[in-house]
Formats: sequence, C-alpha cells, structure tokens
Amino acid sequence: MSLLSWTLWLLSSLAGDPQVTQRRRMSDQGSTGWPIPPDICHIDRVSTEILCLICEELQPSHGEKEDLLALCLVSRRLYLVTTPYLYRNLRIDLTRASHIRLIQRLIHSGSQLASKIRWLTISGTEKQTDLQLQDIDLLFSRLVRLQEFAWNGSLDIPHHTLQTLRNRFPKAGLRIGALQTMLQGLPAPAPSHATLLHPGCKHLRAFHFLSLGSGSLYTGFKRDLIHMLHHNPQLCSLHLDTYLEPWDKSLRNDPELLNELHSGPLPRVSSLILATSLFTTGEIELCAQRGMFRRVLLLRVHNSKQFLSICARSLDIKDITFVPEHGLRFGGLIAQVDRLAGSKRPPFRKVRSLRYQTLEHMSSFTQHQPEMPWYLIAQMPRLNLLEHYPFLLLSSRTGPQLGATTTTGLKKLRDLVPGVQKIVVHISARPLQSRARLGIIRELATFERLNDVSLYLFAGNGYNCPAMLQQSMCRQIFQEFLAARKPTIHSQEPLTVIFKFVEPRLFTSSKWFTPDYRFTLTTSGTIEAFRRQDECVIVSLRMDRLTNDQLQSSGRMQKFARALNWDWRGYGRERERRESNADANATLWDIWAY
Repeated sequence: MSLLSWTLWLLSSLAGDPQVTQRRRMSDQGSTGWPIPPDICHIDRVSTEILCLICEELQPSHGEKEDLLALCLVSRRLYLVTTPYLYRNLRIDLTRASHIRLIQRLIHSGSQLASKIRWLTISGTEKQTDLQLQDIDLLFSRLVRLQEFAWNGSLDIPHHTLQTLRNRFPKAGLRIGALQTMLQGLPAPAPSHATLLHPGCKHLRAFHFLSLGSGSLYTGFKRDLIHMLHHNPQLCSLHLDTYLEPWDKSLRNDPELLNELHSGPLPRVSSLILATSLFTTGEIELCAQRGMFRRVLLLRVHNSKQFLSICARSLDIKDITFVPEHGLRFGGLIAQVDRLAGSKRPPFRKVRSLRYQTLEHMSSFTQHQPEMPWYLIAQMPRLNLLEHYPFLLLSSRTGPQLGATTTTGLKKLRDLVPGVQKIVVHISARPLQSRARLGIIRELATFERLNDVSLYLFAGNGYNCPAMLQQSMCRQIFQEFLAARKPTIHSQEPLTVIFKFVEPRLFTSSKWFTPDYRFTLTTSGTIEAFRRQDECVIVSLRMDRLTNDQLQSSGRMQKFARALNWDWRGYGRERERRESNADANATLWDIWAY
C-alpha cells in the first residue's frame, strides 16, 4: 500500500494539487514525517485520469497481471477502471470452454472490450473448427489498436486472418509457434495460401516450429523458410526443433539452396534454437559469415560443428544450451574451443547461463559415463547458472548414473567459477546412497554466492519413495545444507532449495518443471516451506478442455467431483456456466483462471 500511496502522491503532485504541492515543499525543507496524510491519499479522492496512469504503469506488454488483479478486487470503481487494462495482453486457448465463452463476450454486440486488446495470443489452433475460425475473424474485425499477434498451434494460419493483419495493422508484429501433430507429415499448402510466403508475414518477429522429423515435411518447406528469412529483417527469434529425430550426418550441401541463401538479406536473430538436421553445416556456416548470428544472446544447438560456427561469429552470447550428438568425441571439440578462446574477442566471455545435456535415443543400446563440459566452463568467467542433465531419452532407465554429480566435480567447479549463483544437481534418492548424497550437499554449501539450488532426486526403476519419506528427506537435506554453510556467508538475496522427485518417464511431461518441495531462507532469517498441492488445478484444466458431450459422462462426473471436492451442485454450476449466455454470465474468471 505504501508503493501505491507514493505513486498517487507523485502523480497528484504532477497534476498540480495545491495541498500535495505544499506538503511536498515541507518534505523537501527537512520534514521527516510522511508528507501525505491518509485523508488526501484516499482512493475516492483520486481522479480517474490518475488511476488510468497507474494502470498504464502496472500493465506490462508481456507478463503476468497480479498487480492489476489486486487493484481490481479493491472496490467497484477500481474494478471498472482496471478491467479494460486486463484485456490488453490477452491469451485465448481454443481448446478450453472458458476461453470460448471469453470470445463470445468479446464479440458480443455493444461490447467495447475488444478495442482494448493490443497483444493477442491464440493457441490450441491445431484443433480449430469452422465456427471458431468465424469467431476469430469477427474478433479481428473488432480490434482497433493491435500491436502484436501470436498464433500457436497449427502452421496453417487462415488466409483471411493474415490478410486482415496486413491491411488493418500493417505495423503489427507477428509471432508464430507451430506444432506438427500429424504423423503422416505436413501437407504442402497451396502457393497462394502458404503461411511463410504470405505478404502478411513481413513483420514476423518470432518463428518457432516443432516437427516430428525433417523427413515428414512437405517438399519445398526449406525453400519457403529461406524465403521467409529474406523478407523478415525484424525477425529476432528462430526456433527449429524436431522431436525424436536422430541426427542425419549424410546430408550434403545443395548448390541451389546455397545460392538461395546468398541471394537476399538475412535477419540478425537474438534467440536461436537449431535442434534439427534441416540445415547442413555448410548452410549454417554461410549464414554465420553473412552476420545472421552476430547478435545471438540465447543459443541452443545439437551439432558440435554448427555450435562452433555460430560461436565464432557471435559477440554477446549470454545463454547457451549445448546438446551434443550421441557418440561425440570431445578431443577435436576441445581444440576448437581453445582456439576460439584465444581469439581477440572470445565468444564465451559474457556467458552467464550454461545448460548441458547428454542425451541418448531409444534406439541406442550403449551408455557412456556423463561428462561435465569443463572445457567450456573454464572459458566462462561470468557464469552464474549451471544446469547439467545427464539422462537417457525415452528409455526404460531413468536418471543419471550414480557418478554423474560428485564432490570432486563440485570442487573443480568452485575453483573454475566461484561466482555461480544457481546450480541444478542430479543425485540418487535411494537410501543406500545417503552418504554420497550428504557429501554433495556439504560441498554445495561451500559456494559463497549460491542462492538457488535445484535437486533432482532419481529413485530409479523398482523403487518408489513414499510421500512421507520424501518430505522428511527434503527437510533433512535442507537442514544439513544450512548446518554446513559457513556462518560468514550472508547473501542479500534469499536462499532457495528446490526438490523434485523424478519418476520413470517423468522428464517427458510438463511435470518435470513443477517442484515437489521448496524451502527458502529469507534475508531476515526465517524459513518458508512449500509443498506441491493436490491436482485440483490440473483436474480443473482437464475439465475445462472437455466438450459438453464428454462432460455428461457419469464416470467423468464422479471423477471430477471427487478430485475437486465438489458436490453435485458444484458440478451443476459448471454445466450452467457453459450453457448460459456468455455475454451475461462471463466474468473475470475467464481471464485469469488457471
């Protein structure tokens, strides 16, 4: 409340309030008391224009809306003033019933909420229907000041949507996040309706594409992608990822595609992910020579030669995720890294985050000992975040080998980069490994600037750690960490230790990033504990994605009512909310729910 009062005081002073101006002069002359009494700072005395200025400052272009939601619940007047700002950055998921109601509320006749939208994100488009496309077209006709549009799901963006974006909002940015969901491959679109060739994509700022394999793409996709690069100089993010695709080393350079790359200008991207064999090493080298990767800040590459080609031409890389191909021998790679480190402008001098993953595909039957990339860490003096994920990809075996994280490796890491602030460690959760686990925890406590530790505990197949044992183990590890920490270490930031118990195949789902337990030592010396709650939010989200026909199943009714602790009246309210008129019963719940 003090921050809000100070903001009101400052804005009221600028507005010329004589009482506030006099109080401000008294404060400048040496008065130590709070310059504004509560009767002047009362919210009812503030004009609507000043409240709108406050909402402008609290509303970011991208991000969460907690501050605006807090203001929205204070009073009805703030609710009426703040609600339009909640719609500025809007995300719509076509697979959720509550978001479909939200679209109906936006396109309702007489509603002015759609005119407030400036950043619009539409996801779930891989399961779109003709009726939903009509609602999207109607929603676009209500937009007035669109600044950026993001389309996530299908690569086949409706032609009418791109045409409207080109005609009505020629300066609006476009972001595409495409996901290939068809096992039979991506069909070739008509030339006049191809998304990458459409004139409405001339202001493309981000292109993210995840496919099932480069062999399943339609013929000419790579050429269309090169055409898109030539006509989008403002492109800043390019992510090309392939799911379950073994690296193809037999690809050769195509002279026609090399000439195509050399024929036009290329953008200078700042975020680059190349986790596919769509482009050859020669093509990446040509793009690097032409300055496409000169401004890269975030880099993720799965090929060692392409990794070196990009790093040799980049100047300010700060975040690196390196996933070398299976069977890579590090002798030649270390020599190349040393050569780059000895250049006039070493590419790794500004790196602050390093994520290193050693993956093996399910078709591989050999396993090598995971190795920390010491040859890279030694060239990164400013490194403050280190994540190492040594595990098998889609295998019956889960987790790293028992020697993946050792006390010897942590001592070497402390000698190379003592300023590390965040570390992700993978250790065993088996009771027989308690002594080795304790040694790792005590070694982590010796890092002076460490304030964020993520511990992934792998139980392995055939062993399930009970919930009560998990909680006591996490509490014991955190107490050992605090006991081994030097008393002279006093960080200005809170110390956080996150625990995650990894089950078989868990790393292939979104639960991999959800912590089970979190302990925080605040700067005041108090300890805060967090435990992952039950699956109510996940069950509610699953129910929101069901259709009305699926919701009528008696088995689903009993399942959801039991998971959400509902009675039949609560389930009936959900049915009534779906069947009622959206413009009359839709609430702010449709915006910030889940």
